[in-house]
Amino acid sequence: MKKLLLGLIISLISIPFAAASDFQSAIEYLELVGAIDTSKEFHEEKLINRAALFKITFRVAGENGENDVKSNYNDVPADAWFAPYAALAKENNLLNSETFEAERAIRRVDALNILLKAYGMGSQIVRSQDRYDLFSDVKADYPLYDIIKRAVDNGILSENTAQKFRPNVSITRGEFADLIFQFEQDNNLELASEEELFHKSGIFADIWNRINNDLYLPSGTRIDPDALFQAAIKGMLLSLDDKYTTYFSEDENQIFTGNIEGDYQGIGVYVDQDPENLEVIITDFVEGSPAKELGVEKGDIITHVDGIFVGEMQIETVVSRIRGAEGTDVQITILRDHKELDFNITRKALVSKSETGEIIENNVWYIDVNTFASQTPKRLDAIFAELESEVKRPKAIVLDFRGNVGGYVNAANYISGLFLDHLEPLMTFDYGGTEETLYNGDFGPYQDYPLYIFVDGLSASASEIVTSTLQATGNATVIGHQTYGKGTAQQIINYWDGSGIKLTIAEWLNSERVSIQEVGVTPDIMIDGDEDELWFQKLSQELR
Repeated sequence: MKKLLLGLIISLISIPFAAASDFQSAIEYLELVGAIDTSKEFHEEKLINRAALFKITFRVAGENGENDVKSNYNDVPADAWFAPYAALAKENNLLNSETFEAERAIRRVDALNILLKAYGMGSQIVRSQDRYDLFSDVKADYPLYDIIKRAVDNGILSENTAQKFRPNVSITRGEFADLIFQFEQDNNLELASEEELFHKSGIFADIWNRINNDLYLPSGTRIDPDALFQAAIKGMLLSLDDKYTTYFSEDENQIFTGNIEGDYQGIGVYVDQDPENLEVIITDFVEGSPAKELGVEKGDIITHVDGIFVGEMQIETVVSRIRGAEGTDVQITILRDHKELDFNITRKALVSKSETGEIIENNVWYIDVNTFASQTPKRLDAIFAELESEVKRPKAIVLDFRGNVGGYVNAANYISGLFLDHLEPLMTFDYGGTEETLYNGDFGPYQDYPLYIFVDGLSASASEIVTSTLQATGNATVIGHQTYGKGTAQQIINYWDGSGIKLTIAEWLNSERVSIQEVGVTPDIMIDGDEDELWFQKLSQELR
């Protein structure tokens, strides 16, 4: 059988399918490789049908659906958009049925089987005496046991008898995106040979066992296996000398996701960390922030939480100490102008509005974007519609990215696309040998309006992508300070135990193929000072 997708497949995500909130990386990847047109319209919660499943599968493999092969299915019209994908499914023996049934939903186990065939992962029959339970609902006597066992043996799934696989449930679009992403993750990595990897993993296992079984410990003390495991992983990542590649425990992972999505209980501050000296800096406030009400300011450096020095901790650890149940108190010590100040703050339940909009002087649309969350495109659509209902044709549009340390790349590209023409370049990913350029799929509805972007030294990553691209194309005037200079892209990989890693996978270049790594974006109009009104004064001067 023709092998459609080549490469060594060892999946790093070993969960039977991620939770809905974890599909973002998979959807971004499918958009990146051209398998879907836009993640904004992906509808991850809906069931995927056969037509869409095979379209995504073959587009990931590089088939664009422009072949003239006849499908040989009586229920597939020759001019149907999915006809080429039905033909490819037949040609590659991925579907063994007399009819195609384009709208039919697909069980999770059947989707898994299709991808196993597509990736050339062979067939196998497991003898009854060699079978054992794989999941709580995949017992040794499950009729399609061989399929799921093959996925386990190839590293796509990790058996877990305390967890359900739900093989006979119809798969959603988000779940299928996550599944094919697992097949794809390591295609481009050059790994050690399987034999070498096997032997080195044996050394690791031996050291682990000796520590747990033979290490001398004073009476009454014990090894914490979780702490030992996490230290081993963190040590491996530290050896990479990449300040943006990080391991998250389950709690840290939840905090990291919460920082982007904005739902939590705490003191209502946005924070960022200087990767060189690990200082945790307050960059902005959530609406209704109890910290702001008590006098905490932007730019304050958090040094202690409840009397414990946090100056050398990772940002997720610091945030986990600050957060807590609504109504409880936390004491933070901040450094401001070389002086330490203590604040005793009562935590609140907060929902961060990562995007807000209003009409300001001179009929200008002003949109403040604090982070690029998964729902940013949808919320911005609503904001633009509301602003347009108040002022049909604004004199100018302002995007405020001050304090915006980044977020999801597809949300950033969505914003850029609002101000660019059809097929203008958005950005390029440099994977260290291969490159992928993304282009605007729509006609930007606001490309003809004067655009101004506010930035400062904390504007980083995704906010720099938008700023750099729109400045380079001449579509925007940038006002503020030199930006941070984070020009690399990270992939979020989640594991079955709730932990995860943030792994640097590429450097990004703007639409003119220029990197801002360690340099940042230089504004067209520089601001001397930090007072908020300085940006608006410069804007007023420009609009005269």
